[in-house]
Amino acid sequence: MEIHCTACKKKYILSPEQAEKLALVPKIPCPACGTLIITQIEKPAFMSKEKLLKQTGALPPMPEILIRAKSIIDSPYSDIRDLADILEKDQAMTARLLKLANSAYYGLRHPVESAHKACLVLGEQTLLQMITLVSTSKLFSNNLDGYDLDAATVFSHALFVALVSRDICKNRFKALENSAFAAGLLHDAGMLVLDSHIKNAKESYKNLRGQGLSQHGAEKELFGFDHAEIGHDFCVNWNVPEDQALAIRWHHEPDRADSNLAHVLYTADILSWQDPDRVPGDDLNEVSFCRVGLSSEELHEIRSRAWQDVAQIVADILIS
Repeated sequence: MEIHCTACKKKYILSPEQAEKLALVPKIPCPACGTLIITQIEKPAFMSKEKLLKQTGALPPMPEILIRAKSIIDSPYSDIRDLADILEKDQAMTARLLKLANSAYYGLRHPVESAHKACLVLGEQTLLQMITLVSTSKLFSNNLDGYDLDAATVFSHALFVALVSRDICKNRFKALENSAFAAGLLHDAGMLVLDSHIKNAKESYKNLRGQGLSQHGAEKELFGFDHAEIGHDFCVNWNVPEDQALAIRWHHEPDRADSNLAHVLYTADILSWQDPDRVPGDDLNEVSFCRVGLSSEELHEIRSRAWQDVAQIVADILIS
Protein backbone atom coordinates (compact mmCIF):
# COMPACT_ATOMS: atom_id res chain seq x y z
CA MET A 1 0.00 0.00 0.00
CA GLU A 2 1.20 3.51 -0.82
CA ILE A 3 0.17 6.71 0.93
CA HIS A 4 1.08 10.33 0.17
CA CYS A 5 1.30 13.49 2.22
CA THR A 6 -0.46 16.30 0.34
CA ALA A 7 1.52 18.94 2.27
CA CYS A 8 5.18 17.92 1.93
CA LYS A 9 4.62 15.46 -0.97
CA LYS A 10 6.43 12.62 0.86
CA LYS A 11 5.47 9.12 -0.24
CA TYR A 12 5.41 6.09 2.06
CA ILE A 13 5.23 2.42 1.08
CA LEU A 14 3.46 0.30 3.68
CA SER A 15 3.92 -3.42 4.12
CA PRO A 16 0.78 -5.62 4.12
CA GLU A 17 1.07 -5.87 7.92
CA GLN A 18 1.24 -2.09 8.32
CA ALA A 19 -1.63 -1.59 5.92
CA GLU A 20 -3.73 -4.08 7.89
CA LYS A 21 -3.06 -2.20 11.13
CA LEU A 22 -4.22 1.03 9.48
CA ALA A 23 -7.46 -0.53 8.26
CA LEU A 24 -9.38 1.00 11.15
CA VAL A 25 -7.39 4.23 11.37
CA PRO A 26 -8.79 7.00 9.10
CA LYS A 27 -5.81 9.37 9.47
CA ILE A 28 -2.17 9.26 10.59
CA PRO A 29 0.36 12.10 11.00
CA CYS A 30 3.05 12.42 8.34
CA PRO A 31 6.42 11.46 9.93
CA ALA A 32 8.11 14.31 8.04
CA CYS A 33 5.81 17.30 8.61
CA GLY A 34 3.04 16.14 10.94
CA THR A 35 0.20 16.82 8.48
CA LEU A 36 -2.59 14.27 8.80
CA ILE A 37 -2.62 11.76 5.94
CA ILE A 38 -5.97 10.22 5.06
CA THR A 39 -5.61 6.44 4.96
CA GLN A 40 -9.25 5.65 4.19
CA ILE A 41 -11.28 7.24 1.41
CA GLU A 42 -14.69 8.27 2.67
CA LYS A 43 -16.96 7.86 -0.31
CA PRO A 44 -20.21 9.79 -0.58
CA ALA A 45 -23.46 7.88 -0.26
CA PHE A 46 -24.30 5.99 -3.44
CA MET A 47 -26.37 7.93 -5.94
CA SER A 48 -27.40 6.65 -9.35
CA LYS A 49 -26.61 8.73 -12.40
CA GLU A 50 -30.33 9.09 -13.09
CA LYS A 51 -31.00 10.51 -9.62
CA LEU A 52 -27.97 12.77 -9.83
CA LEU A 53 -29.09 14.20 -13.17
CA LYS A 54 -32.62 14.68 -11.87
CA GLN A 55 -31.37 16.58 -8.81
CA THR A 56 -29.15 18.88 -10.86
CA GLY A 57 -31.71 21.60 -11.40
CA ALA A 58 -29.23 24.45 -11.95
CA LEU A 59 -28.43 23.48 -15.54
CA PRO A 60 -30.60 25.21 -18.15
CA PRO A 61 -32.39 23.37 -20.96
CA MET A 62 -30.91 23.58 -24.43
CA PRO A 63 -31.64 27.10 -25.70
CA GLU A 64 -34.65 27.10 -28.00
CA ILE A 65 -32.89 29.38 -30.46
CA LEU A 66 -30.06 26.87 -30.91
CA ILE A 67 -32.55 24.07 -31.60
CA ARG A 68 -34.37 26.18 -34.17
CA ALA A 69 -31.15 27.42 -35.80
CA LYS A 70 -29.90 23.85 -36.27
CA SER A 71 -33.29 22.84 -37.67
CA ILE A 72 -33.22 25.65 -40.23
CA ILE A 73 -29.67 24.94 -41.34
CA ASP A 74 -30.37 21.21 -41.67
CA SER A 75 -33.55 21.77 -43.67
CA PRO A 76 -33.34 21.87 -47.50
CA TYR A 77 -36.46 24.07 -47.52
CA SER A 78 -35.07 26.92 -45.43
CA ASP A 79 -32.68 29.70 -46.31
CA ILE A 80 -30.44 32.16 -44.47
CA ARG A 81 -33.25 34.70 -44.12
CA ASP A 82 -35.21 32.30 -41.93
CA LEU A 83 -32.23 32.11 -39.59
CA ALA A 84 -31.98 35.92 -39.46
CA ASP A 85 -35.70 36.16 -38.69
CA ILE A 86 -35.52 33.96 -35.58
CA LEU A 87 -32.37 35.73 -34.39
CA GLU A 88 -34.01 39.14 -34.55
CA LYS A 89 -36.76 37.90 -32.22
CA ASP A 90 -34.13 37.34 -29.50
CA GLN A 91 -32.59 40.74 -28.90
CA ALA A 92 -30.17 39.56 -26.20
CA MET A 93 -28.81 36.81 -28.45
CA THR A 94 -28.57 39.18 -31.41
CA ALA A 95 -26.65 41.74 -29.36
CA ARG A 96 -24.09 39.15 -28.24
CA LEU A 97 -23.79 37.71 -31.75
CA LEU A 98 -23.17 41.13 -33.28
CA LYS A 99 -20.56 41.85 -30.64
CA LEU A 100 -18.85 38.57 -31.49
CA ALA A 101 -19.17 39.13 -35.25
CA ASN A 102 -17.59 42.57 -34.95
CA SER A 103 -14.82 41.42 -32.61
CA ALA A 104 -11.15 41.34 -33.53
CA TYR A 105 -11.34 37.55 -33.80
CA TYR A 106 -13.49 37.65 -36.94
CA GLY A 107 -11.76 40.74 -38.31
CA LEU A 108 -14.56 41.84 -40.64
CA ARG A 109 -13.60 44.66 -42.98
CA HIS A 110 -16.91 46.45 -42.32
CA PRO A 111 -18.95 46.09 -39.12
CA VAL A 112 -22.32 44.33 -39.29
CA GLU A 113 -25.26 46.01 -37.59
CA SER A 114 -28.11 43.53 -37.98
CA ALA A 115 -28.76 39.80 -37.81
CA HIS A 116 -29.64 39.76 -41.52
CA LYS A 117 -26.33 41.39 -42.44
CA ALA A 118 -24.43 38.99 -40.14
CA CYS A 119 -26.10 36.01 -41.83
CA LEU A 120 -25.16 37.26 -45.28
CA VAL A 121 -21.58 38.14 -44.40
CA LEU A 122 -20.68 35.19 -42.17
CA GLY A 123 -22.67 32.34 -43.70
CA GLU A 124 -24.87 29.82 -41.94
CA GLN A 125 -22.16 27.42 -40.73
CA THR A 126 -20.07 30.15 -39.08
CA LEU A 127 -23.24 31.64 -37.64
CA LEU A 128 -24.30 28.26 -36.19
CA GLN A 129 -20.91 27.98 -34.46
CA MET A 130 -21.37 31.49 -33.07
CA ILE A 131 -24.88 30.68 -31.79
CA THR A 132 -23.52 27.49 -30.20
CA LEU A 133 -20.68 29.45 -28.58
CA VAL A 134 -22.95 32.18 -27.21
CA SER A 135 -25.56 29.67 -26.01
CA THR A 136 -23.17 27.32 -24.24
CA SER A 137 -21.07 30.12 -22.72
CA LYS A 138 -23.94 30.68 -20.29
CA LEU A 139 -23.27 27.22 -18.87
CA PHE A 140 -19.82 28.36 -17.76
CA SER A 141 -20.84 31.55 -15.97
CA ASN A 142 -20.25 30.16 -12.47
CA ASN A 143 -17.10 28.96 -10.71
CA LEU A 144 -16.67 25.22 -10.12
CA ASP A 145 -15.82 25.40 -6.43
CA GLY A 146 -15.55 21.63 -6.01
CA TYR A 147 -12.80 21.51 -8.62
CA ASP A 148 -11.27 24.86 -7.54
CA LEU A 149 -11.76 26.29 -11.04
CA ASP A 150 -13.04 29.76 -11.84
CA ALA A 151 -15.58 30.32 -14.61
CA ALA A 152 -13.12 32.00 -16.98
CA THR A 153 -10.70 29.05 -16.77
CA VAL A 154 -13.45 26.51 -17.43
CA PHE A 155 -14.79 28.47 -20.39
CA SER A 156 -11.32 29.12 -21.83
CA HIS A 157 -10.53 25.40 -21.68
CA ALA A 158 -13.83 24.46 -23.35
CA LEU A 159 -13.28 27.07 -26.05
CA PHE A 160 -9.70 25.89 -26.68
CA VAL A 161 -10.83 22.27 -27.09
CA ALA A 162 -13.63 23.40 -29.42
CA LEU A 163 -11.28 25.47 -31.62
CA VAL A 164 -8.57 22.80 -31.78
CA SER A 165 -11.12 20.06 -32.49
CA ARG A 166 -12.65 22.13 -35.27
CA ASP A 167 -9.25 22.90 -36.83
CA ILE A 168 -8.14 19.26 -36.68
CA CYS A 169 -11.33 18.29 -38.50
CA LYS A 170 -10.80 21.04 -41.08
CA ASN A 171 -7.62 19.18 -42.00
CA ARG A 172 -8.67 15.56 -41.52
CA PHE A 173 -12.44 15.05 -41.12
CA LYS A 174 -14.12 17.92 -42.95
CA ALA A 175 -17.65 16.59 -42.43
CA LEU A 176 -17.14 16.65 -38.64
CA GLU A 177 -16.09 20.31 -38.40
CA ASN A 178 -19.31 21.69 -36.86
CA SER A 179 -19.84 18.62 -34.68
CA ALA A 180 -16.28 18.91 -33.38
CA PHE A 181 -16.76 22.54 -32.39
CA ALA A 182 -20.03 21.86 -30.55
CA ALA A 183 -18.71 18.70 -28.84
CA GLY A 184 -15.54 20.54 -27.81
CA LEU A 185 -17.56 23.23 -26.07
CA LEU A 186 -19.58 20.61 -24.17
CA HIS A 187 -16.92 17.96 -23.53
CA ASP A 188 -16.64 18.81 -19.81
CA ALA A 189 -20.35 19.49 -19.23
CA GLY A 190 -20.36 16.58 -16.77
CA MET A 191 -18.16 18.63 -14.43
CA LEU A 192 -21.04 21.10 -14.06
CA VAL A 193 -23.22 18.22 -12.90
CA LEU A 194 -20.64 16.72 -10.53
CA ASP A 195 -19.23 19.92 -9.05
CA SER A 196 -21.50 20.18 -6.00
CA HIS A 197 -20.93 16.48 -5.23
CA ILE A 198 -17.16 16.91 -5.56
CA LYS A 199 -17.46 19.85 -3.17
CA ASN A 200 -19.25 17.66 -0.62
CA ALA A 201 -16.45 15.07 -0.89
CA LYS A 202 -13.65 17.62 -1.25
CA GLU A 203 -11.20 16.09 1.23
CA SER A 204 -11.51 12.62 -0.26
CA TYR A 205 -11.22 14.01 -3.79
CA LYS A 206 -8.06 15.98 -2.95
CA ASN A 207 -6.53 12.94 -1.28
CA LEU A 208 -7.17 10.79 -4.35
CA ARG A 209 -5.62 13.41 -6.61
CA GLY A 210 -2.69 13.62 -4.20
CA GLN A 211 -2.16 9.89 -4.66
CA GLY A 212 -1.63 10.48 -8.37
CA LEU A 213 -5.09 9.70 -9.73
CA SER A 214 -6.29 11.73 -12.68
CA GLN A 215 -9.35 13.90 -12.30
CA HIS A 216 -11.63 11.37 -14.00
CA GLY A 217 -9.95 8.54 -12.10
CA ALA A 218 -10.73 10.22 -8.78
CA GLU A 219 -14.33 10.78 -9.89
CA LYS A 220 -14.72 7.10 -10.73
CA GLU A 221 -13.29 6.12 -7.36
CA LEU A 222 -15.77 8.36 -5.55
CA PHE A 223 -18.94 7.93 -7.59
CA GLY A 224 -18.51 4.90 -9.84
CA PHE A 225 -18.56 7.12 -12.94
CA ASP A 226 -16.69 10.18 -14.18
CA HIS A 227 -17.60 13.53 -15.70
CA ALA A 228 -17.31 12.13 -19.24
CA GLU A 229 -19.96 9.47 -18.57
CA ILE A 230 -22.32 11.82 -16.76
CA GLY A 231 -21.65 14.42 -19.45
CA HIS A 232 -22.80 11.97 -22.11
CA ASP A 233 -26.07 11.40 -20.27
CA PHE A 234 -26.56 15.13 -19.76
CA CYS A 235 -25.95 15.75 -23.49
CA VAL A 236 -28.44 13.03 -24.44
CA ASN A 237 -31.01 14.79 -22.24
CA TRP A 238 -30.09 18.00 -24.07
CA ASN A 239 -30.79 16.29 -27.41
CA VAL A 240 -27.17 16.66 -28.49
CA PRO A 241 -26.55 14.44 -31.57
CA GLU A 242 -25.46 10.96 -30.58
CA ASP A 243 -22.11 11.12 -32.38
CA GLN A 244 -21.17 14.17 -30.29
CA ALA A 245 -22.48 12.65 -27.05
CA LEU A 246 -20.54 9.43 -27.73
CA ALA A 247 -17.32 11.36 -28.36
CA ILE A 248 -17.84 13.26 -25.11
CA ARG A 249 -18.38 9.96 -23.27
CA TRP A 250 -15.02 8.59 -24.43
CA HIS A 251 -12.86 11.70 -24.75
CA HIS A 252 -10.53 10.37 -22.02
CA GLU A 253 -10.57 6.80 -23.35
CA PRO A 254 -10.97 7.14 -27.13
CA ASP A 255 -9.75 3.61 -27.85
CA ARG A 256 -12.99 2.30 -26.35
CA ALA A 257 -15.15 3.88 -29.06
CA ASP A 258 -15.09 3.56 -32.82
CA SER A 259 -15.27 7.32 -33.17
CA ASN A 260 -12.92 9.66 -34.98
CA LEU A 261 -14.51 12.50 -33.04
CA ALA A 262 -13.60 10.89 -29.71
CA HIS A 263 -9.94 10.76 -30.79
CA VAL A 264 -10.13 14.39 -31.91
CA LEU A 265 -11.57 15.55 -28.56
CA TYR A 266 -8.99 13.51 -26.67
CA THR A 267 -6.18 15.07 -28.71
CA ALA A 268 -7.48 18.61 -28.21
CA ASP A 269 -7.92 18.01 -24.47
CA ILE A 270 -4.33 16.74 -24.12
CA LEU A 271 -2.99 19.73 -26.06
CA SER A 272 -4.86 22.09 -23.73
CA TRP A 273 -2.81 20.96 -20.71
CA GLN A 274 0.57 20.80 -22.42
CA ASP A 275 3.37 23.25 -21.90
CA PRO A 276 3.47 25.45 -25.05
CA ASP A 277 7.06 24.37 -25.71
CA ARG A 278 6.34 20.66 -25.46
CA VAL A 279 6.17 18.54 -28.62
CA PRO A 280 2.42 17.82 -29.05
CA GLY A 281 2.80 14.18 -30.07
CA ASP A 282 4.82 13.24 -26.98
CA ASP A 283 1.80 13.00 -24.66
CA LEU A 284 -0.73 11.47 -27.07
CA ASN A 285 -1.48 7.79 -27.17
CA GLU A 286 -0.19 6.20 -30.36
CA VAL A 287 -3.62 5.15 -31.66
CA SER A 288 -5.05 8.67 -31.41
CA PHE A 289 -1.93 10.25 -32.89
CA CYS A 290 -2.21 7.95 -35.90
CA ARG A 291 -6.00 8.35 -36.14
CA VAL A 292 -5.80 12.15 -36.15
CA GLY A 293 -3.08 11.86 -38.77
CA LEU A 294 -1.40 15.23 -38.26
CA SER A 295 2.28 15.77 -37.52
CA SER A 296 3.53 17.27 -34.27
CA GLU A 297 4.45 20.39 -36.24
CA GLU A 298 0.89 20.73 -37.56
CA LEU A 299 -0.59 20.15 -34.10
CA HIS A 300 1.82 22.71 -32.64
CA GLU A 301 0.61 25.30 -35.14
CA ILE A 302 -3.04 24.51 -34.36
CA ARG A 303 -2.35 24.67 -30.60
CA SER A 304 -0.55 28.02 -30.79
CA ARG A 305 -3.23 29.60 -32.97
CA ALA A 306 -6.00 28.31 -30.72
CA TRP A 307 -4.51 29.87 -27.59
CA GLN A 308 -4.23 33.20 -29.40
CA ASP A 309 -7.85 32.92 -30.53
CA VAL A 310 -9.05 32.00 -27.03
CA ALA A 311 -7.35 35.07 -25.57
CA GLN A 312 -8.92 37.27 -28.24
CA ILE A 313 -12.43 35.88 -27.90
CA VAL A 314 -12.41 35.95 -24.11
CA ALA A 315 -11.12 39.54 -24.14
CA ASP A 316 -13.62 40.71 -26.76
CA ILE A 317 -16.67 38.83 -25.61
CA LEU A 318 -16.40 38.07 -21.90
CA ILE A 319 -14.35 40.98 -20.59
CA SER A 320 -15.19 44.03 -22.70
